[in-house]
Amino acid sequence: MQELVLQISRRHLIVLTETRTNELKRLLQHLPEHVIIGQTQIPEGQQGLRGRGVAVLASIQVAEFCSLFRVIDNIQGLWVKCDKKTL
Repeated sequence: MQELVLQISRRHLIVLTETRTNELKRLLQHLPEHVIIGQTQIPEGQQGLRGRGVAVLASIQVAEFCSLFRVIDNIQGLWVKCDKKTL
């Protein structure tokens, strides 16, 4: 977990694949400078399985310029828009 937290804390925009959970609170408690922009919802009974779950995190430095455009859970797709004028 420490290595994951270290790698995330060094970046502004992060895509996590295979989260295997809908609950990212355990990870975020170690990342006070980051917020969840969006995540897919894993159906009941499929949590913990390999290949399930996608999330996008952003540092608070850029989070206000990012917005979730669309989520399609059945294909685990997330579209995030970033306002390039301000970034």
